This record gives sequence, C-alpha cells and structure tokens, in this order.
Amino acid sequence: MRLEDLCEEFVDCKNRTAPLDEGGEFFAVGTPAMRSNRISFGEARPISRSTYELWTARLVPREGDLLLAREAPVGPVVLVPRAPRVAAGQRTVLLRVDPAVAVAKCLYYYLIDSGTQQRLQGLAHGSTVPHLRLSDVRDFEVDLPDLATQTAIADVLGALDDKIAANERANSIASALSQSLLVRASDSVPLVPLGQLVDVPRNTVTPVPGGVWHFSLPAFDEGEVPKMEDGAEIKSAKQRLDQPAVLLSKLNPRIPRVWDVASIPEAHPALASTEFIVLEPRSASTAVLAAALRLPTSLDGLQSLARGTSGSHQRVSPADAMALEIPDVRQLPVDLREKLAVLAAATASRRTESARLAATRDALLPELMSGRLAVKNI
Repeated sequence: MRLEDLCEEFVDCKNRTAPLDEGGEFFAVGTPAMRSNRISFGEARPISRSTYELWTARLVPREGDLLLAREAPVGPVVLVPRAPRVAAGQRTVLLRVDPAVAVAKCLYYYLIDSGTQQRLQGLAHGSTVPHLRLSDVRDFEVDLPDLATQTAIADVLGALDDKIAANERANSIASALSQSLLVRASDSVPLVPLGQLVDVPRNTVTPVPGGVWHFSLPAFDEGEVPKMEDGAEIKSAKQRLDQPAVLLSKLNPRIPRVWDVASIPEAHPALASTEFIVLEPRSASTAVLAAALRLPTSLDGLQSLARGTSGSHQRVSPADAMALEIPDVRQLPVDLREKLAVLAAATASRRTESARLAATRDALLPELMSGRLAVKNI
C-alpha cells in the first residue's frame, strides 16, 4: 500500500526556515533535530507562538503523528510528543495515520527499520544533497500486517522504548539533583581556570583495522554510549583514551556536550573524535569535573569563547577552553564529591542498559515486521 494511503493527513512542510526565537516555547523540528529517530530539542529551533501558528496553519501536529525527513539526511522519522508543541521544520513531511488501516507506532517502527531506511535512501535524488521528492514519499510502498498484529508489534517494541524513556527521565532527575547540589556548594569555593584542574593529553592516532570503541559526537547525541566500529572504516585521526577523562565538545557550544568517561572500555582501543577536548582530572573524579562543566555558568562561559560566524560551525579552541573559569572542584566537600560520583555511576549504568534495550529492539524489529518471528513466541 502507498504510504499516503495509510494516512488521514499528509502535509509537506513550509519550504523555508522558521524564524528563531530564543525564548520561544514552541519548536520547529527539522532534519538536524531528528537524529536517531528521536527529537533532539537542543537542535530544534525555538519559535514564537505566532510563528508556530503560521507553520501549523495546514495541520497542527498532535501526539502520535509522524515527521519524516526527506533531505539532509533522507529517512529519519520521529513521533510527535505530547509536549512541548512542535511544528514541521524544513525538509520534513507530517503524517497523520488513519487508525482504520494502520497503527501509528507500528508504522513508525516499520519506517525506521534498517531495510526500510535503505529503500528510502535508494530513492533519493541528487549527488550533492540527496533528497526525496514529495511524490517519492507519497508513493512509497509499505507492507504492514493486519491491525491486530500491528498493535502487538507496537506493544512489544514500545515496551522496550518505554523502559529507555524511563531511564532517560531518571537520568534527567539525577542530573538536576547533581546540579542543585553543586550550585549550592560552588558559592563557597573560588573559581579557577580549567587548565589548573586538568591535563590535556596529546594521543592522536590513525585508526587501524579491527574493533575500536568510538567516542564520537553522534554517539554522544544518541545516548552517550561509545559505538563499536571497525577502525578501517574510520577515515580521520582520533584521540586515544588511556585513562578516565571528561570529553568537552569544541563544536557548537550552544549544544552542551560534556561526556563523563569514568572508565575505559576493555578488549579494544578507545578512540575519541578530535571534535572533543580530552580532559584528564588531576585530582577530582571525572564525575565531579563533568558536573562542574555542566553548570549553567560554565556552559555560558564556554559559549562566549566560541569563534565562527555560522551558528552550526562555531568552535572553542583548546587554549581558550583552558581559560574557562569553573568552581575549584578540589575544594568541594568530600561527601559532596562522593554523592556526585554515585549519581554519575547510576546514570552511566542506566545508559548502558538503554543501549542494550535499543539493540534488542533493533534486532527484533525486522524479524517481527517480516513475520519470521511471531509476537507470541517472544
């Protein structure tokens, strides 16, 4: 069946960028904010109410609708959440599924399946910026099972995603608690340049064939868990991680990326993108240093050091980052440092569990969709 025939509404986006409003409570979700088939609100464009109403004049997105990206890149799909309220950003299509013929969440899983993604990408036009024409999306063939089976598949895969979401909520609470504890304590300790608290190793290497743990910006954005990759497929130099460290992104500091690498994975080399500054704490734990770098005052200071005119290509130089003033973590009370370490360890454990759950979901998805595995046999 054609994708459009599964939908009550099929609406193309406005073909221009929504005006930015930093204080806006609504978001235009374009393709940069659709990585890993989930909305990254850090990369969505905050917009005003008037812009939201203009951008949703043809159809107001509601919970359970789908957004599909048809350019830069082709293929990502996200479910519209209950809140915050979103509008279809540039290069996306808004789909409202007809419940008489399809289950929206099952269609979402069908569309994010690796086989379906390959088919979508295979239809793309253009050598410089691959894209799908609107007619390509309308006529895309979809093969779903009966409604009862769709519901069962959505329930099974949704249960895994629900647990992942629960872990994310718990991690958000842990992060807020860490920030609250540290903000109260930081008033009683002086600010010092970051360079006084860390060493920055120079361990640049060229990846060789074989498995490596890759700490990349996409891996951070997809859940702060490194990806196992073949070094032969990595075409640029990386930084070897030899001991626990905090990875601080140089790119686009308006998007906070502070990665607490409390332990180095075993069995294979651990490599970090050169878009990160590798910070090895001289005394405090990585958890305490990372918490200090995530403070709003630290992030604001980092953003003020960014160079570059384009919002998507601003960078902070390592030398400038070393001058960033943060609370002297060496002088924090011991009991506070211990609490921060416990909260960070629990957060890391939940992230690892979520990565396993996501891998299980991704392995089940094609088997269930193809009928090779029945829900009752799980």
